[in-house]
Order: sequence, then structure tokens, then C-alpha cells
Amino acid sequence: MPDLGLTASALERIQGTGPGGRRQEVIDDLAAKGTDLAIEMAASIAIRGAGRAIGKATTAARALNRADGPGLGTLAVKDRTTNTGAGYPDLARPTALTPANTILGDLDNLGRPTGVSAIINRGSLGTGTPANPAISPPGFGGQGANHARGHLLARMLGGAGDDARNLVTLFQRNANHPNMSSFERQVQHAVRSGETVNFRAVPIYTGSNMMPVGVTLTARGSGGFYLDISIPNISGVP
Repeated sequence: MPDLGLTASALERIQGTGPGGRRQEVIDDLAAKGTDLAIEMAASIAIRGAGRAIGKATTAARALNRADGPGLGTLAVKDRTTNTGAGYPDLARPTALTPANTILGDLDNLGRPTGVSAIINRGSLGTGTPANPAISPPGFGGQGANHARGHLLARMLGGAGDDARNLVTLFQRNANHPNMSSFERQVQHAVRSGETVNFRAVPIYTGSNMMPVGVTLTARGSGGFYLDISIPNISGVP
């Protein structure tokens, strides 16, 4: 298991656990032992904490768009540490002739991106743009903090890098790359193989934290492609 950079600040973002929390004490003790097993155990604790935070968030979002729905502009981001709900509505599977389009959710009242939904076909590939360095997504601390301007709809899939609604702060290593990019390449491969893909990416927040604790990716292809994954926003830099 890779070193996940288990700093106190990262754990607070992932789990909402303060410096005096019991989980932090356990991780500090394990990491101090310096063994591979200790590091693996500490990483496992962090991943479980991230999974619980993402799980709470994914059950709280319910105003997201279907292919025939009202669109992401209606999404209201709430304190997802306490809300409960029915979960994300499933995505409709497109046909090969479904036209390409992109719907970006509005920024919430804290200025945070809320998500994107897109129909992606071969014409979408290669039309995206790199992240604009003039845009600082909420919580962005620069390269020194291992932060990236992460596309919700990837550049490789036609996502815009000059629209603040499409950029969130992700840890470059390992959340943005290789974790998120590996799943984006799966979508790209499906589209290159001739499928039209209905795709959704939703950042997951806890409380008023400016950085998401993770991003949920969902995709349905006209030829059977299927993706459901929540990617923890965890740093891989010690």
C-alpha cells in the first residue's frame, strides 16, 4: 500500500477529527514505529475514515440531474455530515446518437463547485482546455501544498479549464493523479471504442470545508460501459 501522507491537517479534512482525536493518536503511534505494516495499518485507518465521509455525502445528494432532468443548477450543497437522503439518482444510459452536451452546476454560497454532467462522444475528445493558472479553486494552496486545479470534467473528455465551476482543489498526488486520471482514461477508452457516455462528477464536501473530501464519478455508456466510484481526496506526499 502506498504512503498516503497521513498528516493531521489531511486527516482533519478527510474525517473531521481534530488534533486530539483518538484516531490521530493511533496513526501517530503506528507511523512512529516506522514499519511497513504500521504504515499500511495507518493508511487503512485513513482510507476507512475517508470512505465513511464520502459515504455520508453520497447518501445526502439527491438534486442531481438525470439525462432528462432539470440539470445541476438546481443542486443545493448542504452540510453533508448530518444530512441523509436517498442517494444519487442513477444516470440514464444514452444511445449512440445522443448529442454531446455539458451542464455545469452553479457555485454554492461558499464559492465551491457543485458538479458537472456531460454527454461525451468522439467529438468531445480533445476539445478540453488546461486549467487556467489565474483561477484558484476554493482551498487552493499551490504546488507547495501538493494541490492541483482538478477538472471535474477532465480535459481529455472535453472539460474546460477556464471555468471556475469545473475546477476543484485536489491533491495532485494521489487523488488527481494517478487515481482520478485512471478512471477518466477508462471513460476516454470507452468513447474511443465508439460508445457515447453519460458522465457525472460530483465533489463531496463536509461542512464548510473548502476542499472536497472526495469526488464521485458515475458513467453509463451506450455500449454497456459502467462506472461508479468515489475517489478520496488524500495526499500521497509525506
